[in-house]
Amino acid sequence: PEDREAEQHLEELAIQLHDWPELLASYRRRAAREKDATERASLLIEIASLQEEKLVDLDGAAATYHEALTALPGQLRALRALARIEEARGDWESLVDVLAQELAQTPELPGAPPVAAGNAAQARFDLMMRLGSLEETSLERPGRALAHFRDALAVGVPAHVRSQAVAAIVRLVLPGATAAQGASAGDGIEPAQRIAAARLVLPYLEAAGAIAQETAALEVIRAGE
Repeated sequence: PEDREAEQHLEELAIQLHDWPELLASYRRRAAREKDATERASLLIEIASLQEEKLVDLDGAAATYHEALTALPGQLRALRALARIEEARGDWESLVDVLAQELAQTPELPGAPPVAAGNAAQARFDLMMRLGSLEETSLERPGRALAHFRDALAVGVPAHVRSQAVAAIVRLVLPGATAAQGASAGDGIEPAQRIAAARLVLPYLEAAGAIAQETAALEVIRAGE
């Protein structure tokens, strides 16, 4: 206990003096001897936060957040901080991996009260749409992007929110859906995937009265028959 009091005093002094390397070293020593996984992960997150915010060492911070996740897999604070760093570094592959882990830790809560269930559904929808967007634009893997957008479409969110997933699928699979797509619509997507996706969005396009897109979806479906 006396050693811990002295250690705590030195840490407080390091904070007052803005001696971040010394503070980090003290935290490291504590983390190395910590047996409890939750406490160890918490200390590692504090270390990573110092590296990120005070030392501006993004590579070191990312490595330490990974240590925290090894100690306590699925720790949301570490996952979200790591996602922020990977985005800042432009490491899209790593960002997709981190977001997929966060999605796995975000429950559906089907039997929860309406507000809690709605918030959980929105969180899952947002993560799926972000994953799809990264796969589509940053990693240029439209087949994987389509899978994420289809998953998002199945989430129980309000119709005006679900329309974002419909629009993303339309953008990927329907020829001439947007000026940006042009003749390249559907590149990298298997024909069977494209037809299935067109069938999936057809009822939504009919309900919205989107005649041009509805016609394009029917053309894709008929071409596969």
